[in-house]
Amino acid sequence: MLYMRDMKTLLYLIPSTVFDTPNNVFLNHEQLPALRHFSTWEIKVFTKAVPELSRYALDAVSEL
Repeated sequence: MLYMRDMKTLLYLIPSTVFDTPNNVFLNHEQLPALRHFSTWEIKVFTKAVPELSRYALDAVSEL
């Protein structure tokens, strides 16, 4: 969910497999073995990322 003041709340459904092939929007950071239970995924939100993120908007997802 992305919340920004004065804008409609947006919901995204992003499959975890997206993080298997990192790019400039979706990142997966390696963790030490003792910390592997923590999430290492990162999603960068910036103007040029909006088109790629919009592919995963909940109202645009047709296959679940």
